[in-house]
Amino acid sequence: MADRQNPVTYAEQTLGVHDVYRKAEARLDELQAAQAAATDARRVIRMAKDELADREREITNERRAENHEMTDTAFKKAIKEWIAADKEHQRIQVKLREAESDRDAADADVKRHEHGVRVHAARMEELAGLLHFYAAVNQASIPNPNQGETHE
Repeated sequence: MADRQNPVTYAEQTLGVHDVYRKAEARLDELQAAQAAATDARRVIRMAKDELADREREITNERRAENHEMTDTAFKKAIKEWIAADKEHQRIQVKLREAESDRDAADADVKRHEHGVRVHAARMEELAGLLHFYAAVNQASIPNPNQGETHE
């Protein structure tokens, strides 16, 4: 009769139970890092939007003081050009676009890592079911010394 492999050795070496667990843990760590990166990018976006609004107010106030004689319609038309030409405003817009790009990349990483965690969790559930099955088969193959006795 062939020797039975130790169940723990079989689970570890053949099925790779702990390898799957370690991979799931690593993917979870990657997911948390991606979520942190997405949060940071969102913070930078909020700050850049605030900076843009502040800069637009500064430009508007400066130009209104310099051009108080302009009609409101003419000023509204000119302010758009002045804001678009402002180097600081342009720098902040670049910063905003970069942060939005970082956020989009981090969001994609989050989705990818979430999928990886789900895949590894499903594999662990599958292995757990297989181990339960093997345990039941093993238990059924052990002779019961009380079998055949009747209790009246």
